[in-house]
Amino acid sequence: MFNFSPMISEYTRVCNSSPTAIDLILISDPSKISQFGVVSICFSDHFLIFCTRKLSKTVGSHNSVNIHSL
Repeated sequence: MFNFSPMISEYTRVCNSSPTAIDLILISDPSKISQFGVVSICFSDHFLIFCTRKLSKTVGSHNSVNIHSL
């Protein structure tokens, strides 16, 4: 329906029994994403996931980006 694509394909949680990909970033237009990834952190069994969006600037008009904290 929305044609979402998963950006994260690596494991995001590693425990003694098995690694799993439980943290997701779903994108409807991957061409608007500049970088994404998974970062291992030492104090948790969940890894940090991140995604940064490309911003385009045009001269003479206002651009705004709405950010929603989940």
